[in-house]
Amino acid sequence: MSAAKFGDRVIVHYTAKLADGTVLADSENDQPLRFTLGSGSVIEDFEEAIVGMNPGQSKITQMRGEKLFGKPRKQKIIELDRHNVDKSQLKIGKRIRVPGERFSVKVVGFSESKVKVDVYHPLSDRNVIFAIKLVDIV
Repeated sequence: MSAAKFGDRVIVHYTAKLADGTVLADSENDQPLRFTLGSGSVIEDFEEAIVGMNPGQSKITQMRGEKLFGKPRKQKIIELDRHNVDKSQLKIGKRIRVPGERFSVKVVGFSESKVKVDVYHPLSDRNVIFAIKLVDIV
């Protein structure tokens, strides 16, 4: 079988961790990730790391946090309507999920009608190390 190229549907296992060993995600004990290279369904740098790999091959690559989570900022404060937030989660400094989104934000203040949150991702200024194994090209 030939090496993975854009347009191929691939199956991969991966582990994402920080330099200190903190594991952020690990598919090894779960379902592998399945996607088409070049479809934009995963981060571009992750796709590019797989291009050229053969089934059964593994590699370790490092990606900058800002490519994964956005550029680091001191703060980026937005306001949400309080009725859209679980009131039991409202505590200054607590990270909460934004309804309908896959990311969390940090509560920095709230009133009777609004919740102020910081949308800065805490990992955007850290590098993430990916151990990738190409399971198959289907």
